[in-house]
Amino acid sequence: MTQNQVETMAEQLGVPKTQQAVTQALQGRQPAQSAAPTGAAPVQPMTQNQIETMAEQLGVPKTQQAVTQALQRQQAQPAAFPSYGIVAVAVTGPGLSYPVADQFGRSPYFIMYDPGPNSYRIVTNPGVNRANGKGVQAAQTLVDAGAGSVIAGSFSPEALQMLRTLRVTVYSGVSGQAQNVIGLYTSGQLMQSSTRALMQPGANQPRASAGQNRAMVY
Repeated sequence: MTQNQVETMAEQLGVPKTQQAVTQALQGRQPAQSAAPTGAAPVQPMTQNQIETMAEQLGVPKTQQAVTQALQRQQAQPAAFPSYGIVAVAVTGPGLSYPVADQFGRSPYFIMYDPGPNSYRIVTNPGVNRANGKGVQAAQTLVDAGAGSVIAGSFSPEALQMLRTLRVTVYSGVSGQAQNVIGLYTSGQLMQSSTRALMQPGANQPRASAGQNRAMVY
């Protein structure tokens, strides 16, 4: 499921916004099996509205059984990467061994990683030497190159606004070697947050390293 699907169903079910929690909640809401102890309280099934909403998102018939089976199939598959497509990582040099850049707009290079074929390419930041508008130009360049997510240490307000307008998922407060960060991204370990506070260089906030896994998502 996409993160949006997970969050929608999690809100309806009243569980944490993770695919595992949603799947377990749906499994738990199936009618009690005959093997259940005598006298056990029946489990409340999903409402028809919940079933129909999730069925439309999953593309299956609008029955609880079909929805649950579809989620079980997805749960059984290894989570290779989030459903955001190509991710652009701001880096200080042209390679996976370089660290994530502190500031998005001032990053000289971007690693464009495609989880599907497990390949990447290097994109040069065309506006790195501009006096103004570095982040905005970088954002447009990455979107034109197909990025659906962007990872960096911090973002200027202008760059963040542009990326939000272009519906790009932004991971801020990330540090560490690019290869390690991409590994966390593909395994779904870059944590998401609803906080809107920008993490600018020099701010009195903890930076997240690839090992600490404390990235923020806007």
